[in-house]
Amino acid sequence: MKKTFLYGLMACLSLAFYACGSDSDDKGAIPGNSRSTTPPSYQKEPKADCANKFISNAGNVEFFGNGKYSMPAGMKDKSLSARQMRMSPAAPDTYATGTYDYADGVYTLDNGTTITVNGNSLLFDYGKDNVESYDVKAASKVISTAQTIGMCRTWNIKKTRISVDYDGTNVAHEFSGFNPNEIAQYAIGKGVQMEGDYANHKLQNVYFSPYGTYMLTYDDGTYEIGKWSINGNTVKYTWDSEEYGFEFENGDMYVEWEGQTMVLTYTAKFTSGSTTYNAKMTWWVAI
Repeated sequence: MKKTFLYGLMACLSLAFYACGSDSDDKGAIPGNSRSTTPPSYQKEPKADCANKFISNAGNVEFFGNGKYSMPAGMKDKSLSARQMRMSPAAPDTYATGTYDYADGVYTLDNGTTITVNGNSLLFDYGKDNVESYDVKAASKVISTAQTIGMCRTWNIKKTRISVDYDGTNVAHEFSGFNPNEIAQYAIGKGVQMEGDYANHKLQNVYFSPYGTYMLTYDDGTYEIGKWSINGNTVKYTWDSEEYGFEFENGDMYVEWEGQTMVLTYTAKFTSGSTTYNAKMTWWVAI
């Protein structure tokens, strides 16, 4: 997530400092459709009724309404060594994700492990008489409002807009989806000096869980996970290193709707000399 916003801000810088004299179509505001702060009605996700989150000393276990889960890699597969957990491409740090089925009170993971809720315990059956119990407590849901009911599902990234306002001027550029490499190369093409590895992976999904989990999924199988809360239409997101093994900056986003499409806007302000630049990175996401 840290790199995601770095690329966005670099694109903002390229717009602000290098738009003058450019013969591109980056100048001028890009008109948007009429927006509302109230979401439309959506159908439930396929596993919304069996979604749940459990907190334990070993780590958090969450079953999402879209049929995926997140848990410590060692809880998913007891055969993994510590080194394998660190090296697993599907589990940055020590967390793993995948898909699950649910029937008669039993969660079945994609590797065959079954999990049964037994009061304040989760019983993991790994097969071959290998059963382990973890003491857990149920997580609390975020406050239920029209906004949170609309937000809590899987969203596909359709469009990104980078916009900067300064000295009465607006410059903006739009990208299809959100590809960090594409945005970094755009900034470099505008003359911004950038260093680092701009992995050519595209952000596919944004997921908000009713238990306050915020997950970003990329097309190469990697993901980033954090927490969110809401006040009105302003969402506060955090990346908790103690809970998930990540350490990223925190911030705010604003949520609106254009018909069935949700619009997420991240804002930043920076100055250079006597000029103040107000930057926005906006995602249009749809089911």
